[in-house]
Amino acid sequence: MKPVLQALLLADRVYEDKATGKKIVAGIFQRLFFKRPEDFKAELEKQGITSVPGGLHAGSPYAYVSLTDVRGKQPFALRYVDLAEGKPVFEAKFTVSCDDPLKTVEVIAPLPLLPTVKAGTYALELLWNDEPLGSFRVTVEEMHIQGPP
Repeated sequence: MKPVLQALLLADRVYEDKATGKKIVAGIFQRLFFKRPEDFKAELEKQGITSVPGGLHAGSPYAYVSLTDVRGKQPFALRYVDLAEGKPVFEAKFTVSCDDPLKTVEVIAPLPLLPTVKAGTYALELLWNDEPLGSFRVTVEEMHIQGPP
């Protein structure tokens, strides 16, 4: 029987309250921005900006996965796919074990930096036995730098 995906989120951080076991998913996002280095430098110089504005580089994100109907030891994969090309950018395989299919299993997976070298639409996909269970869509857009007010 196929596991049931209850949630798949992409976030800046996922914390766990050790006393209660509750997960705190912080900074859920579905858009990323990029700036071509040569354009970035020229645009800053044109606007007379001598210091680089903060917030231009996000840290490594996390995937939060909530599953039920997991029976015994099961294989899964998280795959980040460029939807325009239909090609995976990266994939991470892992196993989940559960002794009771009625239990909810939560997985917190640290991910590598998500590539932002071109605009487009991507998806973080969860697979079970190479079968898609669900996905979380991410839009990558070119960022435009604004000078000081």
